[in-house]
Amino acid sequence: MAKFKVTSDYTSYGICHHDVTAVKQKSVVDNHCKSQKHISNVNSHNNEKNKIQLTLPATQTVANFKKQVIEDLLEAFVIADISLEKVNSLLSFFKKHLKNSGSILQASTLWQIYLPDVFNKHYQFLKLLFDSKPVAIIMDETTDNCTRSVVNTIFTYQNKTKLVFVNFLERVNNAIMGQTFMIILTHFNISFNLPRLFLSDSATYIKKCYQEYTCH
Repeated sequence: MAKFKVTSDYTSYGICHHDVTAVKQKSVVDNHCKSQKHISNVNSHNNEKNKIQLTLPATQTVANFKKQVIEDLLEAFVIADISLEKVNSLLSFFKKHLKNSGSILQASTLWQIYLPDVFNKHYQFLKLLFDSKPVAIIMDETTDNCTRSVVNTIFTYQNKTKLVFVNFLERVNNAIMGQTFMIILTHFNISFNLPRLFLSDSATYIKKCYQEYTCH
């Protein structure tokens, strides 16, 4: 069907922009529509429209692929326990030897934009694994290079053992450890009577913490 554009001054045939205001006979328009010039214009118009339609999904596909490459790289670094800062030293290697290496960004950008999504996916996996389960709990306190206390909490259930929380604390005592313990159980919907085993070192404040909060 022929498409016309009507303005206050004239009427034109859409694709070819011919002024048909003075045309009285339909056959004139029909003959034009059969002309090689009109057919060529229609084909060009359709090709341009198809390019636009194809570009949007293609752009989205590239963006999704880039995101997947980055997330896979981050997961590999996390599993291998490699500091994310090492990425900067590998960028030239990636650029030289890997296809689509332009997707890999500086460590600071990966940290700010992409790492939170990878962390959230892993955290949701842990929640599905241990939610409301009668886990065995291992809590251990050590210190980092900044002399902060680092409390690592590990869950074990049906031969699956995972580090579920790492807490950085300025100081530790039975009250702070008890609060940390309660928060972790709450995150995983584990009631105080569900844990089957609690392991830690022989620190007095750890024993006191567990005794106080399991007696509630």
